[in-house]
Amino acid sequence: MRFRDISISWKLTLLAVVTTLLSMVAVISTVTMIDRQLSQMAMVESYVTLADLLGQNCLNSLEAKDLGTATQTLSSIRKDHQVVFASLYDQDQNACATIQSQVTAVPGLNWAQSMNGTFEEGVLHIVRPIRRDKSVYGHLYLRISTEKLESRWRDQFIVAAYMFCLSLLVAVALATRLQRFISGPVLHLVDTVRSITQSGDYSVRAEKNSGDELGELVDRFNEMLATIEARDAELDRHQQNLEHLVEARTLELQQKTQEATAASVAKSVFLANMSHEIRTPMNAIIGFAHMLREGNVDSDEERVEFLNTICSSGQHLMGLINDILDLSKIEAGCMTTESIPVSPHQLIADVISISRVNALTKGLGLDYQWVGPVPKRITTDPAKLRQLLINLIGNAIKFTERGGVHVIARLAVNQRSLQIQVIDSGIGIASDKLETIFTPFSQADASMTRRFGGTGLGLSISRQMAEVLGGSLTVESEPGIGSTFTVVVATGSVGQLELHASAPVADVIPTANPDGIDPIESVPRGCRVLLVEDGDTNRRLIHKMLEHHGIEVTDAVNGQVGVDLATSREFDVILMDMQMPVKDGYTAATELRAKGLTIPIVALTAHAMSGDAEKCRKAGCSEYLTKPIQEARLLTKLSELLNGRTMDRGTSPIERVRFNTDRKSVTENVVAIDEIASDVTLDQPRPKVRVSCALPLDDEIFLEIVQEFSVKLTRQVERMKLAYAAEEWNELVELAHWLKGSGGTAGYEQFTIPSSRLERMANQRCYDRIGAVLDEIDELAKAVAEELEPLAATST
Repeated sequence: MRFRDISISWKLTLLAVVTTLLSMVAVISTVTMIDRQLSQMAMVESYVTLADLLGQNCLNSLEAKDLGTATQTLSSIRKDHQVVFASLYDQDQNACATIQSQVTAVPGLNWAQSMNGTFEEGVLHIVRPIRRDKSVYGHLYLRISTEKLESRWRDQFIVAAYMFCLSLLVAVALATRLQRFISGPVLHLVDTVRSITQSGDYSVRAEKNSGDELGELVDRFNEMLATIEARDAELDRHQQNLEHLVEARTLELQQKTQEATAASVAKSVFLANMSHEIRTPMNAIIGFAHMLREGNVDSDEERVEFLNTICSSGQHLMGLINDILDLSKIEAGCMTTESIPVSPHQLIADVISISRVNALTKGLGLDYQWVGPVPKRITTDPAKLRQLLINLIGNAIKFTERGGVHVIARLAVNQRSLQIQVIDSGIGIASDKLETIFTPFSQADASMTRRFGGTGLGLSISRQMAEVLGGSLTVESEPGIGSTFTVVVATGSVGQLELHASAPVADVIPTANPDGIDPIESVPRGCRVLLVEDGDTNRRLIHKMLEHHGIEVTDAVNGQVGVDLATSREFDVILMDMQMPVKDGYTAATELRAKGLTIPIVALTAHAMSGDAEKCRKAGCSEYLTKPIQEARLLTKLSELLNGRTMDRGTSPIERVRFNTDRKSVTENVVAIDEIASDVTLDQPRPKVRVSCALPLDDEIFLEIVQEFSVKLTRQVERMKLAYAAEEWNELVELAHWLKGSGGTAGYEQFTIPSSRLERMANQRCYDRIGAVLDEIDELAKAVAEELEPLAATST
């Protein structure tokens, strides 16, 4: 049987006995060794003294060479029976007198000196010189038996053995008795646990017999039994409401199932709509392109019409892709914002100017006005606010067939928010469909898709953008009368806003080209461009675009050919595709910069996600254009580069947003806005966060669950902050993942988006951007605690 399997009483007994035996063995061994050494030292000292005294008595005889007297003097040593041999040596080392007991041969003096002071085979060897002043007249050698000393040691060993046995018996007796004081309470506690396990009666209590740690253990065990007994009683009370609770959960599950089924149907409808939305412009593009290629054109006007249709269909597809990308970025928590001063009147007027063409095409009116004071500047994200208003006004125009669209802007009394209303006289929305229109992939009616087109993404994106901007988006509508969409965004102002003395006039609306320069006409004719592109179709298309405007174009089919041409000939600009065989654009650009080439390199790539622009610039590219390449954007970029107005790597991303927004370059804005998020610090306070639990907190069980979540949430938020400060990324990912799942389970879906964003940023080690997300989560946690505080007082 193994030691760990025997009873605790035997373990304690064995522990005490073994400890005692080991101590006794150590003490007896130590004492014996010390006594043996001391005895030997005492014997050596005693016989050294005897040898010195006897040698001095023989000194005169040695000087007179009187061997008889010397032998007679040496014979006095016979009285000591332990001396078994004695020999007197003269100056010539000859033995002149000896006394033999058991030795048959007289040893030489040299051998005797080598054995001086040693114990060997039961005898002690002593050799002492016989001196007068500094002269040596001879030596005396004694050989002493150690039998008496060894007999004494044997007697001591027998006594030690008796003491050892006696100690063993005493140790066993004491250990057997004392272990009961420890094992007794433990065994009693074990018996109590066994009894409770078999009977299930938690009213039983263990008996306390001492005030030490075992007594405290019994107290804690009894407290645990009391807690379990109380929990059992509480479970018995709740069991009475179990059927009602199960019924409620069943109904909730059925509702969720219906919602999931509805969502599945909505996505199926969305896929059908998407198929229609994509196939319609693709049919037009492929069909008209085929007719142009086959020459099935009756006139130049018809050719222009076909080309316009192809261009508009392509732009429609790009808009559709951008909507899907925006939605995916929002749902993934990747949508970031900037915070810069902007004129709200100028921004709204810009959107009105852009949208007025569509309104006039349908014969609709489009105007806007301010009610009350007009702020000169608010602090917000102009790109997102502009996109939000374009979506709302464009939506209003699309669903309005007569009348018009009216935009009203006003500043809140506390100057902390800006309210913009988009009022139309369109078809309106039924009251039961007012929230459905904000669900992704949904419209108020499936027939709307067939009648007006669209994917059902615009309003969902708009509402989430409004929330990102610190506000909200709501709607009021009446079928056949029209709709009013109200968007509220935070002004970001800490103090009083600076207001216009009077309402500004409409001449502040910016033009699409504020410099008054036509980029197509300003491109220097005859400039030399190296086009590095492996795709034959794209290369021919871009080549034809540039050649049409008098630009000299040299083609390269991969990065290696591009590097060879760029280092052997002179060019003004290099257009570099980034994904190519043999040598890609990143490697080629890096190599050209390493060779000292300083001319602009423009990256051409189909990648339009966050970080792609920075990757191109790190490789050495001066600028960045996304595919498909539009002629106007390409020529504008060349105009800037060749006329000294290049926006190089040091240019502010905010300026790139403004530049791209003026030219409606949505994909480049995605990149630039993401760059801004890494550099901007939001100094303005957020609006006060309010939360509302989706669970019925009037039920004690749900209230207890949510309260436990709130307590744990406070601890977890502190752990998140510590992990962030220590850059413990794996722990921060785990904590964010916990919050993403637990928040929704506890009824607080407000945690889903920031926790998802925190998890992604922690995985990507985005140290500079995590702090703001942690602040947002901390505010939500405090709001949860504030919501539960009065409920906790009531339940108490």
